[in-house]
Amino acid sequence: MPTPTRSLTRQLGPLGALGYRVINTLDSRVGYHGKYEWLGKPSARLDDLTNLAPARLTALALTAAALVTPECDAARGIRAAWRDCSLCASPNAGWPMGAMAGLLGVRLEKEGHYALGEAIRPLGPRSIYTGHRIAQLAGGLVTLAAVATCTYLH
Repeated sequence: MPTPTRSLTRQLGPLGALGYRVINTLDSRVGYHGKYEWLGKPSARLDDLTNLAPARLTALALTAAALVTPECDAARGIRAAWRDCSLCASPNAGWPMGAMAGLLGVRLEKEGHYALGEAIRPLGPRSIYTGHRIAQLAGGLVTLAAVATCTYLH
């Protein structure tokens, strides 16, 4: 007998992915500030709501990946994400960016908009290499978690 969770998962599979893509595209095409801002507000808010959990889970996945990455401080990453998450205009962008800045011990800045993390180390090629490695490991962890979840629900 199918459980409600299994039915929901099957119903939201490809259609859920398509719906998410439509919401995200509407936000990027219509949700900008400007002459028609009023038209884009609903899609921008829906996109913010849709990405609420993924942004925070991304920060956690990055932190988990940093636990096995040399020269990274997972605790500093979580602290930076928590402290700096509200410094970006987007309610979601600051979580993963703040986490990465903290993990690497660098300051990520867009002049006039935000400055995340602390400049403990200089931002350079080594930081980029380490950040890329963390992102790859986090992607692998999330993929394994998705496969395990789908296997369990099937």
